[in-house]
Amino acid sequence: MPTDILEPLDAYKFMLKDKHHDNTEKYFDDLVKQSGIDIENNKKNVKQYNDQKAQLDKVKSKKNGFVTLKVFMFIFGFAGIGVGILMLILGIQGKMSTGLGVGLGIGLLALGIILFVLYFAKVKKVIKNLKDVIAKMEEKCQKLLDEAWASMAPLNSLYDWNIPAYITNKDTDLIKLDKYFDPAKFQYLHDKFGFTDLTEKNVSTVTVQSGSILGNPFLIVKDLNQDWINKTYEGTLVIHWTEVVHTKEGTRTVTRTQTLVATITKPAPDYNYDTYLVYANEAAPKLTFSRAPSKGANLEGKKLDKFVSGKAKDLEKKEKHDLMDGNPDTNFQKLGNDEFEALFGATNRNNELEFRLLFTPLAQKNLIKLIQSKEPYGDDFYVTKDKKINYVQSLHSQSFNYRADPEIFMDYDYERARKNFIDYNDNFLKSFFFDLAPLMSIPLYQQTKTKEYMYEEVFEKNTTSYEQETLANQFNPALFASSESATQNILKATFNAKAGDMDNVTITAYGFKKVKHIEMVPKMGGDGRMHSVPVEWYEYLPVSKQTPMVVTEKESTRSGFNNLINSPQFKTLKSKLGNFRFERGLFAYVGTKATLADAKNVAQAFGEKATNKLEETLVKIDAAVKKGLEAEKKLQKEQGSNDKK
Repeated sequence: MPTDILEPLDAYKFMLKDKHHDNTEKYFDDLVKQSGIDIENNKKNVKQYNDQKAQLDKVKSKKNGFVTLKVFMFIFGFAGIGVGILMLILGIQGKMSTGLGVGLGIGLLALGIILFVLYFAKVKKVIKNLKDVIAKMEEKCQKLLDEAWASMAPLNSLYDWNIPAYITNKDTDLIKLDKYFDPAKFQYLHDKFGFTDLTEKNVSTVTVQSGSILGNPFLIVKDLNQDWINKTYEGTLVIHWTEVVHTKEGTRTVTRTQTLVATITKPAPDYNYDTYLVYANEAAPKLTFSRAPSKGANLEGKKLDKFVSGKAKDLEKKEKHDLMDGNPDTNFQKLGNDEFEALFGATNRNNELEFRLLFTPLAQKNLIKLIQSKEPYGDDFYVTKDKKINYVQSLHSQSFNYRADPEIFMDYDYERARKNFIDYNDNFLKSFFFDLAPLMSIPLYQQTKTKEYMYEEVFEKNTTSYEQETLANQFNPALFASSESATQNILKATFNAKAGDMDNVTITAYGFKKVKHIEMVPKMGGDGRMHSVPVEWYEYLPVSKQTPMVVTEKESTRSGFNNLINSPQFKTLKSKLGNFRFERGLFAYVGTKATLADAKNVAQAFGEKATNKLEETLVKIDAAVKKGLEAEKKLQKEQGSNDKK
């Protein structure tokens, strides 16, 4: 693949799509070969299971039919006996024709009795026999299913985190996805591009995937957001009153009834997920703008011409209006391409010179083509540029799960597993690439190459807050939530201190408790009087809880870790660690703080060369501390000299 993709839409259709598909198939086939599973045996097991399951479903359907028959027999049986007895009584008492009453009564009684006799003599036995058959068939089904799962176990154990990243990195040397978002990349984003931590208490990161395009870093982030909405509560009150009405016969008193309905609106917390791409690039470093999907994206022919013409007139008015301000850099100036201006938007740009540097004729052509494309997503993307940081949010990414949890690939059916694996990874590239596509349509972004910093100093943290929150959100929410919380919780990570290669973190869960209130709302009734209608509503008051969590980087695979947790070395740690999780080379546990001794014990339990790595880290930390103390002493000495002067 070339080191640039000058026309991203065509590059995906004619190169990347097929190459990624082929790489995905090869990766899966390699896993199958490594696992050594017997594919034909699995197909045989699955067929036997499916056949048995189909037979079981038929028998269950038959049993349900007899159960329905039983219900009707009981209903009509009781009804026949009850009505029959009533007919007999009415006939004997002479309240209806004796012959008719007695005849109907005896007939209905006989019908009811016959229905019960039939049920107990035949239907009940049939249902019991069918239940016995179903139990045996379910046992056989479960055995066949267990055999199918067992035949796929070696393959299921090999699925690991970062599979889509690994495959995507094979597709092109332009785009590189990382194992996880590490402190070095965060520091790079912060120092070079002005990126900052997400500190808002109403936002928690649930997924993060970092990477780079020719050294320019990007993140795919999924956040859980808490906001406020107005919730409407409703209450009712039934009132009664009497009225005197006039009729032909005179007057009479009637009773009226009315249900009064009252509503009140109160604030309530609301939660939603938001997925977006963050891309950093030094090109056009002062430029800011935003754009949203265009209403003209799906128009063609005369309708498109009319849309463009109307937008062009509006932009001419804006241009004349802004011209009065006299600043050619910040005031809007129309490009020569009305179609691009109409479809892309970005009329709130702040720097015309830098806007033109980015949006060359080729960039304009690429973006028009992307916006007007019907496949795979069309114009469903929002773009915001804030100096060196670009944000892309698309509608299609909101419904795609970028986490790639290995469990989504596990199956007992080889054929289905293969299809699901390939489909997911194909969709991963498609969704991810078309979030990048609006930015990759700009040649200058691909021509602005940078080299990531090679940091030698020891970072304050071993892991980023983005990854800390992502890991926290994978545990059972009950581990962090306050006992009073009646809502979802926003989990925020606060770094406390290092313990060797471990980070001691506090996870604060922010939620709300519900306090019940009853408010009396005045409503006018049909009786001409004002009534107080009770409306029950809930006030949401903030509650929080802090829980310690430890996060560290550990070199292992998912299968390696699953084997590790059953080892004698790790078993001794389980009681201390409590709830723990490993994914993407990161290990976390909840409920306690780590010491240096814990760091060494965990390193040894992982059976890695982490002990040496830990010692190296400690040496670096000591050196950094000494260096800091020396610098502080030097500064104090210089300040003392200046004070004397």
